[in-house]
Amino acid sequence: AAAFIACAMTLAVVPSAFACMSEDKIGTIHAGLIDKKIINSETPESHIEYVLNGGERPDTFKAISWLKSQSLLAYFINKICSQAHANNLWAITRQAFRVKEREPNVNAMKNGVSKTTGGWIKNPKNSDLIDEILE
Repeated sequence: AAAFIACAMTLAVVPSAFACMSEDKIGTIHAGLIDKKIINSETPESHIEYVLNGGERPDTFKAISWLKSQSLLAYFINKICSQAHANNLWAITRQAFRVKEREPNVNAMKNGVSKTTGGWIKNPKNSDLIDEILE
């Protein structure tokens, strides 16, 4: 299922065939991200669902406020969308998230993911929280 998620991660209307995460899984991810203080507690579940599954853009949608490090956001995106088309994936990440109220630096994120997946550096701090949420 994760392979299709990134294809759905568009900030426009996408075909329902790409909506591959169940409402329960979206709810679990949303609750976990809030519980672990990774995203702003006021982030509606519909915004997480839209970013991960696509569909109709909520009228109130605004970029999701990511409270932890940019490298942890990169880790989260890479874990959820590991087989995605990389260029689209990072462009969408830049539109869908704000790291401490700033647009993410996608070049730094891509570089960090390459280094962690290549074994040159360790996973970012708090990566265990993401692993726990995505179990």
